[in-house]
Amino acid sequence: MAKDKKTTETASAAPIQRKGENPAFKRVGAVTLPTLKTVDGVPAYIMVTGEIVEKMTQGKNDDGEIVAKKIRIMPVVNLETGELMTIVPGKALEQNLKDYKGGNKAYIGLCFEVTKYAKAEGKTWKAWSIHEIEKPANV
Repeated sequence: MAKDKKTTETASAAPIQRKGENPAFKRVGAVTLPTLKTVDGVPAYIMVTGEIVEKMTQGKNDDGEIVAKKIRIMPVVNLETGELMTIVPGKALEQNLKDYKGGNKAYIGLCFEVTKYAKAEGKTWKAWSIHEIEKPANV
């Protein structure tokens, strides 16, 4: 039985092959990444890989016209799929991560379970539940 346990532990520690990645080629940098869409009340498991930055993108204004706008994004690894992605953190998540463990970008390299909730009546922001989690062995 001890042999089976060791085999299972070794197998779970193997690196994940990320979605869309071909092992014959080594990626050296990411130019664009997909966005991790969070669903109200459903936890997302992420590892933050870089600081939150501002980026220009296109969107529609109230009249339906396409306009340039700025958004804040954070590079992450989706721990459930191993895929490199970005997340639009929202003001509440961004501020809580920036203040975590004394600030100074201490959130980078850490893993979190984050859950977004619907806006409470009378509020202008969405609440988040944020828990630091252990870094999985296969990341």
